[in-house]
Amino acid sequence: MIVGLEALTDFNGQPVIRRVYRADQVYSGSATGLAPDLILGYCRGYRASWATVLGDLTEEFLLDNDSAWSADHCVDALQVPGVLFSNRAIDDKNPSLVDVAPSILTEFGLSTPSSMQGKGFF
Repeated sequence: MIVGLEALTDFNGQPVIRRVYRADQVYSGSATGLAPDLILGYCRGYRASWATVLGDLTEEFLLDNDSAWSADHCVDALQVPGVLFSNRAIDDKNPSLVDVAPSILTEFGLSTPSSMQGKGFF
């Protein structure tokens, strides 16, 4: 199924899905069972239909976008660059998103729960 989804193209032959991720390979922790089996990382310009994300189904599986996009989380995360601005030096050479919460907690003198991933980067 993953290979088929990653091979999906639109009518112009453009790829629609950049990568398909298995939940058990990208998530960890006690709530993993609530995650979907597969996470679709759409190519730029593609996303799940608005009806689908609201729990509805449509007969078509590729639809034109008829609404403006904002704060869309459908695009493959590896295509979205991130920037962290800080007025303090970041000691870690490769900080990660999972390091943000532990860093903030540490700055406020709070302990990081054992269930939380990541480490302080200051």
